Amino acid sequence: MTRPYTRLLTFAYAGSALTPLLTLIGSRYEMDHVFPWHAVPGYALYVIEMLLASAGVRWLLRRSENAVDKMGMEQAAFLQDLPERYVRMGIFGAAALSLFLELSMVRWQATVFPFFAFYKNFSILACFAGLGLGYATSREKRIPLFLALPLFCWQFVLLLGLRYGIKSGPFASLSILPFANN
Repeated sequence: MTRPYTRLLTFAYAGSALTPLLTLIGSRYEMDHVFPWHAVPGYALYVIEMLLASAGVRWLLRRSENAVDKMGMEQAAFLQDLPERYVRMGIFGAAALSLFLELSMVRWQATVFPFFAFYKNFSILACFAGLGLGYATSREKRIPLFLALPLFCWQFVLLLGLRYGIKSGPFASLSILPFANN
């Protein structure tokens, strides 16, 4: 269970780390209406750096795989030993917390980037996919739920970095609204 999950974490990190590059290319194409071929070597260097960083994340996750397995098994054992009277309240609490986090993320993403206000389905589908994967793995012997927190934090860092950490000129496509203001 842990190895596919760590692969998924590495893939999510690598894919999201390439988001600034794709946004930059899209913004430059939107402004100039021509692909910026002169900057391809710099883009290739960025891709190589992100792939190396992803390989480093993968190495760290594989190195700590035994500890992750142990903590996941402890977490699963704790959930299995939960007294019957608390199970319904636990399910209700988990469902309420996941719904609250889903709605919070949809609202927060819309405040960071206006186009998420018009395309909320991206956020909702991502939340449903994450919840579905979590519920699908609930019968596993090792449940590394604590590894979801780094992904959650990475999303905040990535979106806030794109919004406030980079000057808006090259990333103009992030502030484009799909509908004209009249």
